Amino acid sequence: MRHVHKAGSRRGTDEVLAAAMGPEGAIYFVKDAAWGFSAPGREDHPGLCVWFAEDERNAVFLKGVDAERASFGAVIVEPTRANGLSKRTAFQLVPRALPRRLVELMHKSPRLVGRLDTNELATIRAKLARLFGRGGGGR
Repeated sequence: MRHVHKAGSRRGTDEVLAAAMGPEGAIYFVKDAAWGFSAPGREDHPGLCVWFAEDERNAVFLKGVDAERASFGAVIVEPTRANGLSKRTAFQLVPRALPRRLVELMHKSPRLVGRLDTNELATIRAKLARLFGRGGGGR
């Protein structure tokens, strides 16, 4: 998925609200290098921050892929104005650590595209907790 927001572009109301609320539940376009791979013709994939703490080194993210390529163990998120996704996206239920500093930088940039509904975030966290125990891969 290509990064759709141009640097320096005006942020919409939903994006401004997403930035004001903090990283947890926010959706970003995360560079593929941060996910640990590169692919020709691709630059980034959506990432959902499921846990973030100021005093931790890493935040916990789920990587998004095209819903048509979803495998078992993914949650499908429909695009909305609030979440900033342009198409159905499958967030893989595989917790991934991203450095807190990277998240802080993305949160203040056009890479922040929106926010997941709080009920959807709670559902995803509950699924992670069932799979990985009490913390669900996070705190």
